[in-house]
Amino acid sequence: MGGKPVSVLNIAGFPVDCLDLKILEDIFSGGLSKIEEAGACLVGGHTIIDREIKYGLSVVGIPGENIFHNAIAKEGLDIILTKPLGGGIISTALKAEMVEEKHKTEMINYMTRLNKYSAKVAEEAGIVTMTDITGFGLLGHLLEVLKASHISARIYRENVPFMSGFDLYISYGLVPAGAYRNKEFVQDFIKGDKEWILKFSVPETSGGLLIFCDKKKTERILREIKNNGDKEVSLIGETIKLQEKHIYLI
Repeated sequence: MGGKPVSVLNIAGFPVDCLDLKILEDIFSGGLSKIEEAGACLVGGHTIIDREIKYGLSVVGIPGENIFHNAIAKEGLDIILTKPLGGGIISTALKAEMVEEKHKTEMINYMTRLNKYSAKVAEEAGIVTMTDITGFGLLGHLLEVLKASHISARIYRENVPFMSGFDLYISYGLVPAGAYRNKEFVQDFIKGDKEWILKFSVPETSGGLLIFCDKKKTERILREIKNNGDKEVSLIGETIKLQEKHIYLI
């Protein structure tokens, strides 16, 4: 964490025989808006005919002033989460054509929100380290840091924010297969309720940041991240000396 994007290539697959090319144009336009917001330049790309829509970016970046590694956390730190969980659940409901419009809109707003604003606050405050929440879910990415740093953590499960509709769609069984794979991988390292372990194992796309900071800086970081626009930022736990398990859900 901490690198700065410089140049970007579009990579896309598109079914030209059954979908209007205006859709692809809109995808590229949306991507370009976020590339420019991130401070990078689009310099080209490659598009092929495919049976389904695929879109991504190949990014070249440079190290920032501060590079944050997984192995440098320590005991006695607060753990901050900058975005609510739920992208994996809401998007699964969307694919099943069962999502409510208000939940879809909220998910899109969170997923299109860049982490650079929260990261800037964290860097300026002088944090210890941070990581992002993506395909391995909250517990998977937290566990990476804890194992590499040889520490454990307590997670205050009631403090973890979720997007609206999260519990509703879980009750419908709209849980992506990746959540169960993540749960199977992390469960031996965690002490806590199995239902909560599953909730915290759901993959995220464009999830938030996990920030590890000195306790004396927590209040300032929370306040400034909220002022910068990430209103659901929350203190969700603390690191402790290495125990029998790496993660305790309390």
